[in-house]
Amino acid sequence: MPSAGIGPLLVGILAGSATFSCLGYAVASVVDSVDTAQPMIQIGTLPLYIISGIWGPTDSLSNGLRSVAKVFPVEHLSALLHQAYVPGTTGGHVAGGDLLVVAAWAAAAVLFAGRRFSWLPEPA
Repeated sequence: MPSAGIGPLLVGILAGSATFSCLGYAVASVVDSVDTAQPMIQIGTLPLYIISGIWGPTDSLSNGLRSVAKVFPVEHLSALLHQAYVPGTTGGHVAGGDLLVVAAWAAAAVLFAGRRFSWLPEPA
């Protein structure tokens, strides 16, 4: 890994960790039981991985699916981490647009989870 990519890599790791931790709390605030948490996460993330180009190129996807992928943080986090390993794409700088989308998802998840999350179950 080029030394110019260490800073962007750390930013990507920290931003991604914070965002997906916040999203985890947001999902936990709407899940009814422990048994349904993992399937709910997988139902949401697996399609996002596919349309975001995590497992393969997105050239064969429709423009609609590519547009949907650009809304969610998975594609943008992937781009942040990829740019760290290929610093020629950004000159060793963090891509502000990708970081902004990831940070916006973190902020939205914090607001949502903050309003809904509780350590205690709701009374019946």
